[in-house]
This record gives sequence, C-alpha cells and structure tokens, in this order.
Amino acid sequence: GAASAPAEPPARGLYLDEGGHAWVDGQPLTPPLSELEFRLLRALYRQSPEIVPHDALIEAVWPSSAWMSDQSSPHDSDEQNLRKLIGRLRERLEPGRSGRAWRFVKNVRGRGYWLDPG
Repeated sequence: GAASAPAEPPARGLYLDEGGHAWVDGQPLTPPLSELEFRLLRALYRQSPEIVPHDALIEAVWPSSAWMSDQSSPHDSDEQNLRKLIGRLRERLEPGRSGRAWRFVKNVRGRGYWLDPG
C-alpha cells in the first residue's frame, strides 16, 4: 500500500527513513546526521510541503526547552539555536551551496521553514 516505504531511496531528491538515515539523490549522507539535525529534518519532512513554525521546530528538536519556559513563545536563544541548526543541516544536505537558493530547506520570513524534498 501507500504506507509502505520504498525498498530503496529514490534516485532524485531527499529521502528519510525512521532509523535516522537520510539520502540525497540516492546517495546516503555520510557521516550520518547528528541526532539534532535528524530531528529537525524529520519534523520538516513529515509536514512537507507545509510551513512548520519556528516554535514547532524548536519543540521537535529540543522538547525540554518548552517545559522550562513559562511563555508560549520561544526564547531568542532558541531561535538562534534553530537558525544555527538549520544552517548546519543545509550545509550537510547541500555542501558548498551556501549563499544561493537552497534546494531543500526553505525559509519563509517570520513564519517558519518548509522542506521541498524534490
């Protein structure tokens, strides 16, 4: 059925399995993503192509940070950490591409990020 994952990742685009592995254009990412990078990518991947708000990504990557803050909005430091992590993830998915339009992880100013797995 539609729920079963393909036996092998597609030759084009981004593919993620539940075991913490990611492929880009059929090639496994080596070394594998860090746990935080994978959590971030998985949160974007599951919602794709919907925009995922910053606070939802922070909650997905650092679940404990939400418990520690009394406000419903994320701390500035959380936002900064998220931006740094997004930068690292982009660099892992698309080495050497920085400064040009990113292929996979897209930013929507003031709203969040979304993933284009194509």
